[in-house]
Amino acid sequence: IHVAGTSGKGTICYLVDAILRAHTKRSGLLQSPHVYDIRERIQINGQLISERKFVQYLQIALQTFRAEDIPPSYSDILTAMGFIAFAKEQLDYTIVEVGFGGRLDKTNVITRKDKLAVLGQIGFDHTEALGNTLQAIAGEKAGIVQEHNRVVALQQEPEVNNRYEAALKETHASVTWVSQKTDYQQTNSAMAVQICQTLADRDGW
Repeated sequence: IHVAGTSGKGTICYLVDAILRAHTKRSGLLQSPHVYDIRERIQINGQLISERKFVQYLQIALQTFRAEDIPPSYSDILTAMGFIAFAKEQLDYTIVEVGFGGRLDKTNVITRKDKLAVLGQIGFDHTEALGNTLQAIAGEKAGIVQEHNRVVALQQEPEVNNRYEAALKETHASVTWVSQKTDYQQTNSAMAVQICQTLADRDGW
């Protein structure tokens, strides 16, 4: 479950994680930034990974970067650690929050055909890299959608909706639209419920 957007995506990720666990699904969560503890960024079934596992996954990531002669950034390392953690755990679903934009984000290497892409609220963020119009920013966020993905998208300004629709047509993706609610928390909740309903319908639970 790959979640992009300008605002609300962290909340959506946490809500989806909680709903999945309430339905007895084992989940992995990769999000940023953290508030109190760096291990908030990598959670397994609602729990921070242990300090021991954090160090273990950090060592694996650093060894891999060195072997490939890639000088990693801070976020490169943490993203890699999250994927390593997911690979080592027996999980039903993984929830990955986009860190920056979408198309060029470090998390946008997920090529699974069963990926569910989520396109949330768009606003003006990182305009120097993503563009200075809502349409341009929406295009960058929609860059996480790959061929034939399922998508849950939030309906909003026409220029955003139109850009989303164009990206989904290009990738032959199927989309479920969620309408805006009376406030942002209700909107986030509606997005999370629709994401989980889409998964439940697809996967038979």
